[in-house]
Amino acid sequence: YASPEFNNAFQYVFEKGKDEDEDVLFKMLVESCRNRTLTKLKHKYQNPFKICSDEYIGRKHFDRLLGLIQHIEHPESLSRAEDMLNPMRKIIEALFSKLNEIGVIPDEIIKGQGSINGSSYFLTGKNSGYTYNEVLIHPMVAESIFRLTTLTQDASHNVGSKLEADEYLANSETNHLYISSIYLLLDILDWMKNYIDNNPNKKINSAKWSRKEQKTDASLLEGQINQDEANNYYCGKYLLNY
Repeated sequence: YASPEFNNAFQYVFEKGKDEDEDVLFKMLVESCRNRTLTKLKHKYQNPFKICSDEYIGRKHFDRLLGLIQHIEHPESLSRAEDMLNPMRKIIEALFSKLNEIGVIPDEIIKGQGSINGSSYFLTGKNSGYTYNEVLIHPMVAESIFRLTTLTQDASHNVGSKLEADEYLANSETNHLYISSIYLLLDILDWMKNYIDNNPNKKINSAKWSRKEQKTDASLLEGQINQDEANNYYCGKYLLNY
């Protein structure tokens, strides 16, 4: 072991029977296996993992996505599915921020109250406060985003405001809904990676929509009624009493 030539030839040397060396070897073997598994997953889900980088929605979402994918690969490890939709919601929220950055979603939508629901609805092309000069994204993807956002938003409340998703997932005898939601997210991210690559120009993207002029009659307000995370209903910037 003292030979410089030997140490230069072999980066790691372990002495049999030496507890410290055996502990280090075991930890390295575990880490090597983990890295090999991660490499295989990154190859299998290339675009979803690539979009979880600072170039797109932020690398902090990489571990969130990895945790979701591991539930697909090893469903036996899953418990309390009702608590697992929040990472999806955070990833979708980051995706909306990226779409705003490249001009697909307006600033007043992303910065307004109820921005998650508002962004999801805007992408469907149905927001009556705007004129859509072009289809923003594929209708199937827009619908998938809308459905997944509705589910994850509802489940983020202790008592679902509309779908009672939290209760449903907690009492479900299977995890089919949760697993299918992960696949839906993966499909969205896979498509969005290429979409962002092919539509990077903010000026061009912003020209695909325009905000309608407000009516002169201040007593009239046209818009979508949404519900925020505190279960309050609002239309635009106005809170609705009921």
